[in-house]
Formats: sequence, C-alpha cells, structure tokens
Amino acid sequence: RECCMKQLTVRIKGVLQSWGDYGGSTNFKSTNYKPTVSGIHGLLEAGIGIKRVELERKARVENGVKVFVKEPETFPEIYTDFQVVSPKGTSIGKYLGKKKRPEDMTMLPAAGGGFSTTGATKVIQKQYIVDQAFDIVLEGEDSLMEEVKYGLLHPYYQPTLGKANCTASMVRIIDEQDF
Repeated sequence: RECCMKQLTVRIKGVLQSWGDYGGSTNFKSTNYKPTVSGIHGLLEAGIGIKRVELERKARVENGVKVFVKEPETFPEIYTDFQVVSPKGTSIGKYLGKKKRPEDMTMLPAAGGGFSTTGATKVIQKQYIVDQAFDIVLEGEDSLMEEVKYGLLHPYYQPTLGKANCTASMVRIIDEQDF
C-alpha cells in the first residue's frame, strides 16, 4: 500500500564544510563544491541518533530519503588548510612526562622539528568550503520524514557538514509539503 509522501527543503550553513572527493591522496584532500548525497544522509542519520555501525537503521534512511542538492547561486570560496603530521610512534609522551611505548624509544629527528620513527613529518593540505549556505530537498515516506524533521530540529548528535570538525551553524527547515 502506498503511503503519503513528504518533501522538506532544508537550508544548511557552516563556517567550514568539506564534502567528499578525497581523490585517494593522503597529502591533499579536496572538497566538492556542494554537499554530497552520502554526506547529507550522514547528517540526517546523526540527527536521528543512528550510529555508524547500525547498518539496518542507516539503510532505512539511505534507501528511504531521496536527496536533491540545489546548485548554489555563487561558487563557494575554498580555503586550504596546511597541517603538519608525523607518522605513528611520534614521541609526544616525552614532552608530557608520560610513560614511553617501545616504538617511542627509537625516535629520530624529523624534518621541520619534532621526532618520528622514520624522521619524516609531512605537510598535508585539506580544502574547506567557507561560510556557505546550501538548500537541500529531501523526499520520503511521511513517517520517516517526520523522524528526519525531528532529528534536524532536535539533533541527537551534533550536526556536521562533511567532517567531524565542520559543525553546522544553521540547519533550518524552510519549506514543507505533502504530496
């Protein structure tokens, strides 16, 4: 039996956003210029309170909610963050007075300072969209969309925009229609 369907239009905004498109490189992580469908599904699942390991509950949202991302009116500004990382085994405990692990005992001076097991720290680049709003259209069966709506207005987990460090500054329902 076919049920009633509901459509929500949601506006999301954040100071920083990063949506997929990592391209397989470990040294450079780019971002799409707009949200990805899987990223929006993750936002909805977090709002409802679905953990990543709850595959059946995740499948209900991913199969039951259609996502349409509207094109932004202006191309978003992209910010590139440069981060210095050291390989596993970096001896930070030495500076914090903590007990060292066996792999920390063989530290070598690393490029650019610090210590590492290989002597090789590296600089990685991560791209972020800066201060951009996006309108997202969500469609699905009425009861699921009511659950999604509640999760957006009263999120179980902090809503993030692509990555955990990209928290949403605004998640607002701007239109709601039954059809």
